Amino acid sequence: LERIGYGVFKGMESLKSITLPVGVTVIPERAFCDCKNLEKVVVQGEVTSIGDLAFSGCEKLASFDFSDTIKYIGDSSFYKTAITKVVIPENADTDEGGPFSNCDKLETIVFEDTSKYPWEYITPSDYFFRCNNVKEIYFKSILKSI
Repeated sequence: LERIGYGVFKGMESLKSITLPVGVTVIPERAFCDCKNLEKVVVQGEVTSIGDLAFSGCEKLASFDFSDTIKYIGDSSFYKTAITKVVIPENADTDEGGPFSNCDKLETIVFEDTSKYPWEYITPSDYFFRCNNVKEIYFKSILKSI
């Protein structure tokens, strides 16, 4: 398997776990959107891109391995998931549309390289809108301003 289609598992409420094999590098837009019982995603290869709304509405998804191979995290890709920790990889680019908005179980945020983000245009609150339980935010490089 090398490719997952757009929205291929959208709304599949019986899906609880998925293993993405080596060769799958892109999780496309809406691939697992509204899989309300999805709890576990195992990535065996090197995912480079997570499309818009890819895991949006996966209310039981509590963790995801944000490997350093990820270069793009799309708009609302983890909207309303149960994710508790987010690590934004050093080379990742994200949309302004809040990839992690409304994640009310999110407690820890780690930015691997803060020099890459266009803070003059967007703020961390755009990325994490309505994530009201955040307790820790780590910036691993020197900040000039927020």
